Amino acid sequence: MTIVDFTAKKIADEKVSIKWKVMDEMAGTKYELQRSKDNNTWITIYTKTALATTTAIDYEFIDAYPVKPASYYRIKYIDPVGKMNFTVINEIQYSILNAVSVYPNPAKNDARIEIDSKEQAISEIFILDVSGKVIHSQTITIVKGLNSFPLNIINCVVSGIYTIQLSLPGQQYTQKLVIKK
Repeated sequence: MTIVDFTAKKIADEKVSIKWKVMDEMAGTKYELQRSKDNNTWITIYTKTALATTTAIDYEFIDAYPVKPASYYRIKYIDPVGKMNFTVINEIQYSILNAVSVYPNPAKNDARIEIDSKEQAISEIFILDVSGKVIHSQTITIVKGLNSFPLNIINCVVSGIYTIQLSLPGQQYTQKLVIKK
């Protein structure tokens, strides 16, 4: 038995289509489609017993509830004598944010970061100077929808170019901020 193709692909409504093609199946072979949120701990989301055919056969499963911000997929296949093998791992990434902007830019007295989010998340905001040194950080709770947070350090820094980083699990957004005093 040979798995000749294994793919995972985003489709409509943020679902995932997982397809695999098999040649020379043996009767009694079992396929377990597994998903992970961290590429470490795996759960079986679908089980299929082989059709036992010598011709190529295509299988598909639609995951209607992928894990965000990332889902990892693999197939564990077990032959009739109990020998286990695994396919390569396919990764699907999701962004939980619709948009991120820092304004006004350039800034004089104050600035804000505006975040349009698809769901709630805990995030870190880092402000870095031109050398890459973190000069300020703050933890924020993002709610679903439009969020606006002040960048409280503006009054404490000199004119220059700064980097604003928004860090979420598995994602990072970066934008330059010019401060002119």
